[in-house]
Order: sequence, then structure tokens, then C-alpha cells
Amino acid sequence: MNKVSDLINPITSSWDEELVRDVFWPEDAGLILSIPLIPGYEDFLAWHYDPRGVFSVKSAYHALEDKREQQKGRQTGSSSTEGAKE
Repeated sequence: MNKVSDLINPITSSWDEELVRDVFWPEDAGLILSIPLIPGYEDFLAWHYDPRGVFSVKSAYHALEDKREQQKGRQTGSSSTEGAKE
């Protein structure tokens, strides 16, 4: 199993509940099954991996830190731009 779509019943466009419960721990399965599905939505990679293409907690941490820095830059940039307009 490599994609979220592998956990979705293609006929009903809903979670394959039996498969989800077989693959994941009960608490995780419950959380997954509570996620609403959007029929026809394309799968995509949603995590950041390191230069070797491997996902790790460290690579996820660095991705979050990069995102925080970008958001700080946008907030700083937008406030200085607003001040220049006045």
C-alpha cells in the first residue's frame, strides 16, 4: 500500500473500513475513518522527505521550521508594505 486511494473502496468512494482497521491500530483507524472523503480527488505526496527521498521525523521537523520562517517573512513583509502605502 503506497497511496491513500488504496484504502478507499473504488465502487462506493468511501473508506474500505475493514482494510483500514486491519492495517492500522484501533485509535489511528478511528481517526482515519473520521476523515471525510472528496470523490475524484487526486492523490499527492503530502510529506517532505530528505535529499535521499526518505521521510523521517527530522525531515518533517525541518519542513515545519521552513514553513514557519516563510510565514514570519510574509507577516513582516505585509506589515512593512502596508505602512509604506499610508
